[in-house]
Formats: sequence, structure tokens, C-alpha cells
Amino acid sequence: MKEEFLYYVWQYQLFSPLNLKTSEGKKIQLKKTGLLNKHTGPDFLNAQLYIDGQLWAGNIEMHVKASDWYLHEHETDPNYDAVILHVVWENDVVIYTKNNEPLITLVLQDYVKNSILNNYKNLLFTKRNWIPCENQIHTLDVFLIKNWQERLYFERLDQKSLTIERLKISD
Repeated sequence: MKEEFLYYVWQYQLFSPLNLKTSEGKKIQLKKTGLLNKHTGPDFLNAQLYIDGQLWAGNIEMHVKASDWYLHEHETDPNYDAVILHVVWENDVVIYTKNNEPLITLVLQDYVKNSILNNYKNLLFTKRNWIPCENQIHTLDVFLIKNWQERLYFERLDQKSLTIERLKISD
């Protein structure tokens, strides 16, 4: 399991958003999942969510294990003071804020379907095919494939037309 999987699941909401509860049993409703942060600091910035009906705005940090918070020394970094939700796969330890309050935690594995996790494991940990999803291509709708092929055709035609236009102009 990698944190990037958690980012992907969170960003595209590949989990059941209904009946979300913190590890303490508080109800969570997502308003905005936030923006993925590719720099230092919390993983998602400017998120908004309701916790027991109260609107919270701030950042979200994600870890495979809750104890990674301490492993990464976030408790000493002021960039993590505005974290409103700690999203973890495994809640192995309670994390405390600077005010000695437990950090609100969501255990994501309780809400992700097994099919999502199995696809992730198959793509990452099984023997690599030339195209990782080639064994699943038959499950796609024929309309989707034909639509994609048609789009490729027109994109290639546009590229070739532009090349011809440039040749005409340069003459």
C-alpha cells in the first residue's frame, strides 16, 4: 500500500461518501475534498467538510498508518497545524494536536470497495504485462472503444492537417 493510492481514492472519491464517520464516531460530510498538494506540507489543501454538522475548512493529511504522522515528524512542523482531518488506511495509534486534542481521523479502508483495492493490487503487484490493464480490456463497453478510436482518428487528422498548413505557409 502506498500513500499515492490514498490520494487517488480521495481525489476521485472512489469510496462510499455516505455514512462516513471518524474513528471517534463523528459524522463526516464532504463539501470539498481539497486540492492535491505536490509540494511540502499537507497532502490536500483548502478542503471543506462537515463534522457532526459543523463546517470545517483546512488541510487534510494522509498516511497508510496513523503512526506515520510521528514518523514524518508532523507534530513539530507548523505546516500541519491547520490539518482538520487525518485520513489513514490503518489507524494504529491516536494522533494528538499541539493542544493535546485527538486529531480527527478517518479510516479510509472502511469505505473503499474491495474491487478498487483488488484492481490497485493487480496493477501494482502482479506480473507486469505489456499493457497493465490488457486483461481487463474485454470488460469495456464497445461504444467506449469505438468512440475513443474515432477521437484518435480525428486528432491524428488534425495534426496532419496542421503540418500541411505549415508547409503551405513556409513556401
